[in-house]
Amino acid sequence: MKHLFLFGSLALATASVCAAPASKSGLGFNVTAQISATGQSQMPAQTIKASVLLSGSNARIETTGASTKSIVLYTPTWVYRLLPASKAGIKWKASGKQASSFGGFDPQELLKNPSQMQLALKQGGARRDGSAVINGIPVDIYNVTRPGQRFSKIRAWIRRTDSLPVRLEAISGGLKVTATWSQYTKLSNVSASKFAPPKGFAIRESQNPPSLALL
Repeated sequence: MKHLFLFGSLALATASVCAAPASKSGLGFNVTAQISATGQSQMPAQTIKASVLLSGSNARIETTGASTKSIVLYTPTWVYRLLPASKAGIKWKASGKQASSFGGFDPQELLKNPSQMQLALKQGGARRDGSAVINGIPVDIYNVTRPGQRFSKIRAWIRRTDSLPVRLEAISGGLKVTATWSQYTKLSNVSASKFAPPKGFAIRESQNPPSLALL
């Protein structure tokens, strides 16, 4: 299950750019991650997809894996993980912790703050080593190699216009994760109900976040 946590980590890396004063404005985007084994690891390749909606300091992440669909709601006070199939879920207090470098922070913060990826990479020792055009979008390419660290090799393609990620390749242990971000859309009149659990869900409170909080 480690590979699922990695996706949750990488996906949340995308959105302080939308934290505008107007609370009803927002940013929507999609994330797709392909997880495969490297070296001697034995694991079938998997694809996980997420649809993300951000507004102010709130986030809604709808994730689909091989057999599981879940919704994670992030608010300044609470985080909810909902399972629509069973109309159940859990909630826990949001920690509010901020990371100081790519090597130290919870990658889940990246999904809520994707515009911070470029800064995080630089703090982790990444250097710009080229540029490219992906689907008509000019991007800068960053590389970092950190032997012995959780993410030992990282290569990222960052949009030049607004520092949002387009693609990321990362190796962690015996796993390789390739993530792509697409369909960035600025939104208006985002309903607050998008960040609240639906009526009729049985939700219990947990003192600690689950290990696969975003999946």
